[in-house]
Amino acid sequence: MKEKNTRFFSYGKVSDLPYHKTWVVPGGYVKPDETVKQAIVREVREETGLEILPAELVGVYDDFLSEKDEPIHHVIVAYEATVIGGRILITKEATEYAWMSPEEALSSPQIPDVFKRIFSDFKNQRANKIVSWFRRRSF
Repeated sequence: MKEKNTRFFSYGKVSDLPYHKTWVVPGGYVKPDETVKQAIVREVREETGLEILPAELVGVYDDFLSEKDEPIHHVIVAYEATVIGGRILITKEATEYAWMSPEEALSSPQIPDVFKRIFSDFKNQRANKIVSWFRRRSF
């Protein structure tokens, strides 16, 4: 998520499995009666207290792991989002929060690989947009 006009992400240090004691982005499951974007807004509000506006799709990611010796396949739909209101809440799911740049996230040993792929793609997409924006306007 972006805080106002900067490019920083919000992370919660989660207490439950499968990402126990790691830094991750807020997220969860899509309810049967909501769109992916509605689910993102709801999950971020429930887990962080922040109101967001989802912007662009960063990508869709597979994460294969196990929880209590059972194989799990998470499908992560990652969006760039802008914080538009709210206040950070400490919950039983997320016990700490931090704002990090993509570079800080990529170098952190406490961030799972799937989230590092998301941050890397986000960083690359932003760099490519700047280049293409200049190319379109420099004739």
